[in-house]
Amino acid sequence: CGLDFASGKPIAILNGKIDTEEGSTVFCDESGNLIFYTDGVSVWNRKGETTPNGTGLAGHSSSTESAAIVRSPGDDSLFYIFTADDKSGNRGVRYSVFDLRLDGGLGDIAKGLKNVELFSPAAEKLCVVANLKKKFFWIIAHEWNSNVFRAYKLTKDGIDATRCAVSAVGIKYQGSVHNKKGYLKASPDGKKIVAACGRAGVAEVFDFDVETGKLSNPIDLPLNGYDVYGAEFSLDRSKLYLTANSLSVWPWSENKLYQYDLTLSSADKIRNSRKEIAAQLLADQYGALQLGLDGKIYVAREGKSFLGVIENPSLSGSKCGYKWNGVALSGRTCVWGLPLFNHYLFLKKATFYFEKTEGRIGDENAEIPLFAVLDSNDDGPLTTNWSAAINIDARAFYLSEVKKAAVKKISIDKFGRQRIELYGEGVVISSRPTVIASLRGTVMLPPEVDTASLEIADAVLSDSLSFLETIDGLLTLKGACALDLRKTIAITGEDYISVYPNPASDYLTIKIRRGGEGFYNLLILNEIGEKVFVKSWIETYKFNRYETLKLDLSDFARGVYYVRYLTPRKTFDLTFVVE
Repeated sequence: CGLDFASGKPIAILNGKIDTEEGSTVFCDESGNLIFYTDGVSVWNRKGETTPNGTGLAGHSSSTESAAIVRSPGDDSLFYIFTADDKSGNRGVRYSVFDLRLDGGLGDIAKGLKNVELFSPAAEKLCVVANLKKKFFWIIAHEWNSNVFRAYKLTKDGIDATRCAVSAVGIKYQGSVHNKKGYLKASPDGKKIVAACGRAGVAEVFDFDVETGKLSNPIDLPLNGYDVYGAEFSLDRSKLYLTANSLSVWPWSENKLYQYDLTLSSADKIRNSRKEIAAQLLADQYGALQLGLDGKIYVAREGKSFLGVIENPSLSGSKCGYKWNGVALSGRTCVWGLPLFNHYLFLKKATFYFEKTEGRIGDENAEIPLFAVLDSNDDGPLTTNWSAAINIDARAFYLSEVKKAAVKKISIDKFGRQRIELYGEGVVISSRPTVIASLRGTVMLPPEVDTASLEIADAVLSDSLSFLETIDGLLTLKGACALDLRKTIAITGEDYISVYPNPASDYLTIKIRRGGEGFYNLLILNEIGEKVFVKSWIETYKFNRYETLKLDLSDFARGVYYVRYLTPRKTFDLTFVVE
């Protein structure tokens, strides 16, 4: 079975040749055209034919991450296929080189460059992290009977099998051979690594240094009594997901899909943030988790003719929108694995659709701020060119102001849809997310229209991670972005917030003062940290402004609530009680 994402949505395809229990991978060009694919044992070209020298690779049909493909930084026609043997095998981690110029341009494994050993014995783990600025890759794997991660550097000159970065960190992989299995994944920006350690019942999260290849600062996430297998980060790295299958023989035991909040300030808080997203009976096992180009996370469900889908992975708890039958496989069945993709591929081009930005405006005009956010994925500054476009309905919207971006072209199609193309050159960004463009428009509604929708499309960002988030239909900046915005705004006046009565029963009055220009966020959270109220806005006035909000508490359960008011200068934390 397979899925084709060329249309922007996954469509089932039935002409693939892979029939394997676990690891596989596929490589396409920038336009989505298939080049080749492999299960770590055999290699098929774009026509679905086994290549002449493409059999007998050192992976295995029962290896979690049997194969990973990395394109050579020095030659677009060369691809390195890294393989990991299964739990009972002794071939360890090896690599073969696929040359697209062979076999009449269909490609094949180069002679003398097949199953070159890196090390053994090894766990069933492979992970690739890109250093986009310096244009090389780290290939990361784990020793067996050891707590050592090995990271090999792939440069334009190839890979040196005799040298690697060694990190003796985290738990020792030993005991049952089933502890070899479980996914090793990097966050999209390459700064975090997660390793799931099979029947040992634990996953570990590490910091990763893209310069040195070293892992550090492990945070253990114990799941005693479970076989921990699938692992994946949300695109913005704020959330981690794990699949865990119960080791109990009791037939009513449940397998779990869990979420963790990685934005929290300590290891204990991250462990305690665990939320159960889904559960199913022992006979129905969860498998791999894989981030897609669309920012959704796909969930393997053993023996099923569909995949689960986490629609909004960056949102907390049930708001992530898990669908157990998210995408059909047209009668074919999934086992435990999903094709392994290197997340750096997703950072070079991203398309964002904001379906939830539609909102009732009424008779008043409203401003909708948008921000393009870049992350250099490195410690030093990076100069990059960028372009973006917004598609809007010209009958209901016009762009009144653009800050820190130039308008390249404005056009209107026959349906009245307006396209505004923007560009920037030589924008210098640091390793912290930076606001590089503010697109501010005013909604002008004709009498027959009471809503307006807005989307960003075809945002092409070179060598960078970009993301935007919607919360309850409001566009917001992520974490550190607000800090960077503080450096660019005029700061005058003071901020202030008060809430009353306290305790409250029917209504709560919130009085706030805004001290000047900048980004503001008002959040209310319940006792377990779930957001129950969100208000976000950009203040354009340079001086003090006041606002009083009256909040209906009829849907609020009794208990303690926490108010957080984030301003460009300060964060306020208050508590109130609903009786």
